[in-house]
Amino acid sequence: GVPLLRSLLTGRTTDWHRARRAATRICDPEYSCKDFFRDCITAFPELGLYVIASNPDDTEHVSGMEQMTGGRTTDDEYQRTM
Repeated sequence: GVPLLRSLLTGRTTDWHRARRAATRICDPEYSCKDFFRDCITAFPELGLYVIASNPDDTEHVSGMEQMTGGRTTDDEYQRTM
């Protein structure tokens, strides 16, 4: 079988254009936090692994109170990573 992580990220690659834009524009007053967030989640598809939803297609209604093995909630881990 295919390892779980590999199967979850199949076909998804880092979008280096969006990653560079986030890095170069972070101090630009016209570049909002929303812009930065969108660039980061688009650039790094593995960030989607932190989102837990009852319906995998529903990223609007997620529960972040599930505990990670380190004792942090999934929301804590996501925020720490971002």
